[in-house]
Amino acid sequence: MTDIERIPVPATPPATIRRKMPEPFTRPRLVIGGPDGPKREWRTIPAYDLSIGDIVPGVGRLYKVDETTYLPEGRWVVEVEGGLDNRRSFGGEELVFAYAPESAR
Repeated sequence: MTDIERIPVPATPPATIRRKMPEPFTRPRLVIGGPDGPKREWRTIPAYDLSIGDIVPGVGRLYKVDETTYLPEGRWVVEVEGGLDNRRSFGGEELVFAYAPESAR
């Protein structure tokens, strides 16, 4: 057998860790509420605390909130409208599950 010629192989550089993805591979980020906006959470609140922008299951994001008092009957009604023209009426003191800011009104 003949001698095998051995050629030294240079060491490979260590892998680099990128802190940010290259521009062609990034997507725009969607931040709901933004860092300066009010912190929202799912909670049960009285209907009179609902405001525009809150999210109510079955109604969607509210874009209209009307409070009405019917004096002869003595009823207090909060009517809300959300996405796809979903409408709903709540009693003024009725508790509603909604995605609303921590400090309502």
